[in-house]
Amino acid sequence: MTHVHEIPNLIYFAIPFFVITLIMEAIITSKKNMNSYTLKDAFSGNISLSDRISYFFKPPGWKPNGKGVLSSDLRKEWEREL
Repeated sequence: MTHVHEIPNLIYFAIPFFVITLIMEAIITSKKNMNSYTLKDAFSGNISLSDRISYFFKPPGWKPNGKGVLSSDLRKEWEREL
């Protein structure tokens, strides 16, 4: 009879990796003094609640006033330049 090696539970490796990644991101962000969104940003300005929720479901670059540049538009522009 052949012996089957037991595969380790990936959760034991994923959780420490996730925590280490979060710590590294916090360190890099603070060192570079990157502007990141805060809770205050979510509630400031004259944006309706539906527009705030739409930011989570619309494509990257979407803005409620229509002035945002979508990632698909940026890709088309980049392909034209090639």
